[in-house]
Amino acid sequence: MYSNLGPIPSTAASLWRADRLDAKTALAGHATGYNTLDAELPDQGWPRSGLIEILTHGHGPEWSLLAPWLRRPTAEAGPILCLTPPHEPYAPALHQLGLPLERLLIVRAEAWSDTAWAGEQALQLMACKAILWWVSAN
Repeated sequence: MYSNLGPIPSTAASLWRADRLDAKTALAGHATGYNTLDAELPDQGWPRSGLIEILTHGHGPEWSLLAPWLRRPTAEAGPILCLTPPHEPYAPALHQLGLPLERLLIVRAEAWSDTAWAGEQALQLMACKAILWWVSAN
């Protein structure tokens, strides 16, 4: 496969794309906590591993969207790593969503490369329940 940037690596060719849903992609995912959303996702929930990109207008709805999954007790009981959140997470609102405040770990770095390094280290250690990374569109 080729793009205007040259050959596409073979791993990129195997990515799931929303416009190419077929029966082979239907696996058991983690329930999102929203039945309507689960019905639309290819794994009937969040994928068991991999990257999820959430595009929102403004900041804040991502917490409500992810809260049902983040508050579930699982084997992955490590911290929830928050990389460069755009605002200080508001503890009373997160507590109301049932999120474990004692497990939130917030990392702020000035350089993008430092933030990427922190995320990479967390992924390599596989010690986090989730990594949330806010990336500015600018």
